[in-house]
Amino acid sequence: MGSAAPATQAARLYAGMPAGAFAHPADRRRLRLLKKLPGLEWLTSQLVKHSYEKMVRITQTANAIKVTHRAFPGLDSLLEVACDSLDVPRPELFVNNDPNPAMRMTGSRNPVLVLSRALTELLDEEQMLFALAHEVSHIHCEHMWYLMVCDFTRD
Repeated sequence: MGSAAPATQAARLYAGMPAGAFAHPADRRRLRLLKKLPGLEWLTSQLVKHSYEKMVRITQTANAIKVTHRAFPGLDSLLEVACDSLDVPRPELFVNNDPNPAMRMTGSRNPVLVLSRALTELLDEEQMLFALAHEVSHIHCEHMWYLMVCDFTRD
């Protein structure tokens, strides 16, 4: 992946946009309903605090490459553009060796974004920026707690 200049110009269109401006109404309703369930927010916060995020981070550190300005500099700069454009803190980004195109954001206190090597080979620079921005938008829209509840309840 080369320079992020064209992608940067496209992403700047969204700078300063409030979270509610592009969150889907169904997502907002479901998040409000989940937050009304007694004890669920506290329970998931305790799971996150004591084990879940730590487990994800340790697993990715052991099995994937952490994206930095030295390892995957193109992805590093695209993630920076996505985070700056949506004014969110930068999650840790890892690339694993999965041969299937995939991307996943998890965690709430310190989010972790994992994408597969196959996805990095499949998408061009502009597509990757928008894929990263999509995942980063989950932080912006405060979906992280909601996504983790989905992770915990998955079969």
